[in-house]
Amino acid sequence: TLDHGAVTAEVPDAGSPLTLSTAEVRATTAARGCRLSVCRTADRTQIGVTSGRVHLTGADGEPLMDIRGGEVGTVAADGAASKRPATGPPDEYAWDLTRPLPTGWGLGRVAADPFARPFGRAVVPVQWDDPFIRRICWQVRSDNQWVNGLFALHTDTRVRVRYKVDRAGEGQLLAVVRQDPPFRKAGQVLVAPLAFAPAADGGWRTAEFATADWVEERVADRPPLDRPPPWTAFLVVFNTFEQDLGLKVAEFTVGRGPLPGPAD
Repeated sequence: TLDHGAVTAEVPDAGSPLTLSTAEVRATTAARGCRLSVCRTADRTQIGVTSGRVHLTGADGEPLMDIRGGEVGTVAADGAASKRPATGPPDEYAWDLTRPLPTGWGLGRVAADPFARPFGRAVVPVQWDDPFIRRICWQVRSDNQWVNGLFALHTDTRVRVRYKVDRAGEGQLLAVVRQDPPFRKAGQVLVAPLAFAPAADGGWRTAEFATADWVEERVADRPPLDRPPPWTAFLVVFNTFEQDLGLKVAEFTVGRGPLPGPAD
């Protein structure tokens, strides 16, 4: 039973069927081998099947549909179910702050700021007791897209961030990535070298990173990335630890090769 978060399973050809249940759906593998990922957020469950077949039934036991290798199924809290081909994560990705934050957004809120290009809005962190590092932190955490991925990280991928802080202090930008297919290995954390310090004029700073700039965070019980890019980034985190630096993030843009100029 999965209450929140993501799990990936590999059922061997000779294995017994496996059932993973959430509040919205029961996903049962076929008798033969199957590889699948299940991710539950606040109002939906996503099921991605890499190989094999998975049968879905609703919380009331009613049959919904079968998901086969190369497909992703979604079951919403109201019982609405759909499926589509698994297309993989996009090469381009950007926050659009003219719209509400995506469903399942982790941490942070949108604040109006007329000087925050390009949208006149920025995401600001909130305080959170982070169970992963066991510290009370100020963080922005995107939605967790373990099944679909937020974006693909290639050797020529570039990331641009536009931000400002009121006070200097320790901080970091994290991208949590996984290898494909998404099984056997957990997500790995990449850290970008982002030192938070106010601009001389008190305004905004722009930082841009290449894939080679990200440093893999080494943790004893976490297996390292053992294949070269592309990797799938499924979560992005801005973290200033215990300090509220007055961080605002107005832009987060991802693309391959040179990025277009920042919008005014």
